[in-house]
Amino acid sequence: MLVSLRRICLRGSSNAPVLPCMSLRMPASARHLGGPHRPSWVDSRPPLLEQHAQQAVSGLRLFSTCPVRASRSSTTYTFSTKYPRRAAKPKTKKPSSKGRPRRFSQPSGARKPSQSPGSLRNVPGLVLPRKLQLDPHIGTKRNTNHQSTQDLRRPKSKKPMTGSGTRPPAPSPAQKTARALSLEKRRLVIQESIKKHNQKFALEPNEYSEKSVQDLKLELNGIRFETLGLLPETLEAVSKGLGYRRPTEIQALTIPKILAREQDILIAAETGTGKTAAYLIPIMNNAKLIETERIQRATRSGIDSSAPAAVFGVQADGTPIATTTKYKPPLRAPLALVIVPSRELVDQVTSVAKRITHHLKLRVVGMHSKTRAAIIQTKLQSPVDVLVATPSLVERLVEESQLSLRYVANVVVDEADTLFDQEFGAQLRKIVTLIKDAAAKQTTSSLPEIPCRFTFVTATLPRTVTLALSTHFPNTLRLTTPSLHKTLKRCSQQFLYIDGSTTKNLMLLDVLKRSSGDQRIIIFCNTRKSCEAVGQFLRSKGLNAHNISAEMEVDERKRILREFTDKSQILSVDNQFEQEFVRNQMILVSTDLTSRGLDTMLVSHVVLYDFPQTAIDYLHRVGRTARNGGRGRATAIISKKEARLAKNIEAAVKNHSVLA
Repeated sequence: MLVSLRRICLRGSSNAPVLPCMSLRMPASARHLGGPHRPSWVDSRPPLLEQHAQQAVSGLRLFSTCPVRASRSSTTYTFSTKYPRRAAKPKTKKPSSKGRPRRFSQPSGARKPSQSPGSLRNVPGLVLPRKLQLDPHIGTKRNTNHQSTQDLRRPKSKKPMTGSGTRPPAPSPAQKTARALSLEKRRLVIQESIKKHNQKFALEPNEYSEKSVQDLKLELNGIRFETLGLLPETLEAVSKGLGYRRPTEIQALTIPKILAREQDILIAAETGTGKTAAYLIPIMNNAKLIETERIQRATRSGIDSSAPAAVFGVQADGTPIATTTKYKPPLRAPLALVIVPSRELVDQVTSVAKRITHHLKLRVVGMHSKTRAAIIQTKLQSPVDVLVATPSLVERLVEESQLSLRYVANVVVDEADTLFDQEFGAQLRKIVTLIKDAAAKQTTSSLPEIPCRFTFVTATLPRTVTLALSTHFPNTLRLTTPSLHKTLKRCSQQFLYIDGSTTKNLMLLDVLKRSSGDQRIIIFCNTRKSCEAVGQFLRSKGLNAHNISAEMEVDERKRILREFTDKSQILSVDNQFEQEFVRNQMILVSTDLTSRGLDTMLVSHVVLYDFPQTAIDYLHRVGRTARNGGRGRATAIISKKEARLAKNIEAAVKNHSVLA
């Protein structure tokens, strides 16, 4: 006889103790626990269990006439009197399920089907819960098509039905036509958006061939600053103020053309090649020449040449004034105007220009739209030779009659690919119109008439820029370098694709752990929200991370950038093999705000947490490292949705081809 794992309660009478549930398997001829088939466990049980077993046996004999559940071979008997008796309810006839196979046994471990409480089966003399009730008619002729519990557990296939219980009707030809037209319209909209995106961000091809590159190198090989036609004061400013010894390719190409002032110029060169100095050096040289000529004219006219304000102040109608004491305040008429898109670029260009004007005795003023009104009034009290400002501030000063653009000789539009965008395009066009109108109103006076020349500077050359220049400045001279739209050769680039085994944050931590020797790192994100989340995550891991965004206070942004670009914060120790940095690592988490024009010579590693949406943004971000002939690294973390553009850029980088 075998005892199964299932527990069944045995009880002989209402006063008999309750025993653990079990199922007894014995030959079909045995109808009770006594006799020759008495199991061995009955003799080996403890005394208390012996007493309970005797009562159970007596109860078994008493209820031997009760129907029990039996298998097909009539070898399984189940008894339970644990629960009190109740009046048996009349049995309802179940509908037979024809076509289903008969099942007589239930596999071990199978769950019982859930049934509503309170419905009891008619088992004479026993009233059990639903889980413990047994069907006495299984395997009999009365219910040969009984559905087993395993069939009840099998989920039924659900067919798509409508609210009325029928299948939806097939679409009519008119509905099919309307749906096809809707899909076609959607496809055309997508194609049109892709076309506009390509027109906006498509890059102009590089026109240099291999032979022309070799000829250009031979032509520029022997050029020095001394051979470019600069003034002695300018040469002193270049060597002592900037510390330059030889011009770069773009500087050697640009400086002679701006000095000649024959036509408008477009400068397009890769990041980190000295484009800021390429236009500041010649326009400062021209401003010095104009100042010297004006002082000579003032001396011949009997005006004291020792008063520099005499030649830089004009009245509201444009008539030059001899002194500033009689006219409060005079309109300032700068000789050169530099327009940049951001406040950080205003500070950077101004700092570079002051290193040059210190030797040329010129005055440079840098202002932006967030500069306080009191500071603007103070700066405009003195003569202004070179003004560096954002488009919105220039427009406001002209409207408020605080600035005159009548005698501007050179206008530089830095980061032209950004300023020609929709955000700045209208402001820039208005400023260009104001300058052209002011130049057309020049009258004969003690100040000479000087035509205004425009210089456009960019690190990438989208077709939108060339289209705008061909419309408003058709005779623009185009100066480019052979490496335009190519990443820097000394910049090591790595592309990391995310799979399901990791996340962006974990991969970013792993990249930063491998960059322990990099003292200045920039992490780029696509949105301000992502930027803040990454900065908070890195700070929670104990890293020195700082966020930069357009919503920050101006003073706070200046403080962070000043600390980030301060060379004194990085100390180096010379040893036998290499230079080792001994200061702590500093990480800057930013959007594309810091990817345009900022001088980040100390940055040795750039991490693209969010991959850029265009090749233009990729070139600007990666260009924050390996600048001016230095070395650097760029690591891109790429998700699945960014993989298509990333693979195209990766292929172009490996082949050293143009990112167009």
